[in-house]
Amino acid sequence: MKSRTMRTRSSLAKVIGVLTVGLVTSCVPPIGDTTPNTTGSVPGIPSGVAVTGSTISTISVKWNAVAGATSYTVYYTLDGSQPGANNYADYVSDLTTTSTVISHVTSSYGQPIEIAVTATNDNGEGNASAMVAGSTLIPTNVVVTPADSGKFTVTWSAVSGAASYNVYEKNSALDSAIGPTETAYGKEITNVSSPFHWVNAAVGHYYRFAVSAVDASGNEGGLSQVGTAVAQ
Repeated sequence: MKSRTMRTRSSLAKVIGVLTVGLVTSCVPPIGDTTPNTTGSVPGIPSGVAVTGSTISTISVKWNAVAGATSYTVYYTLDGSQPGANNYADYVSDLTTTSTVISHVTSSYGQPIEIAVTATNDNGEGNASAMVAGSTLIPTNVVVTPADSGKFTVTWSAVSGAASYNVYEKNSALDSAIGPTETAYGKEITNVSSPFHWVNAAVGHYYRFAVSAVDASGNEGGLSQVGTAVAQ
């Protein structure tokens, strides 16, 4: 299997834990909570939170500086739920100063990543901004075209920054659902390009293909929507 810095391989209900610079021990403020904080002169809520760009493996986020803040925390989830103090499995956090890049977060099956920001100083962490949505770059327009004698052609739209693509394949005699994670597929074919040709398919079986993009450093993005066809 190829290497990469960080890769989400489980279902969307599982995220990769908590990634911090320093130890985050305080309770996470509710997302979008504008209730005044009475614990001291903590910073206000960051404004202007916006996604400024995406690559195969990163999302760039910016926000306006908050008076009195010495650092900021970016929270993000893969399922749109609000991070909570007793729900660490639902978010990842990363501390920075004025802006951040959320690195190597896959957004499998087109699921957006929800992002919120807090500001912190010596008096504590302020309340969180409202969430904004972002997504890493994934292949789109996946089309599976069957041909005679158990052959398929799989095509997709190019992804900016992709050095190659990986194709994931699954087949069955029944048109059953398949999950969005790589482990749900029977085969992984690496270092391919569009159009991709698949042969020796079992006639009458359903075949499903999903595609991910890989950059020049070996970082792999999330999976595309699934393309399905029946072998002829």
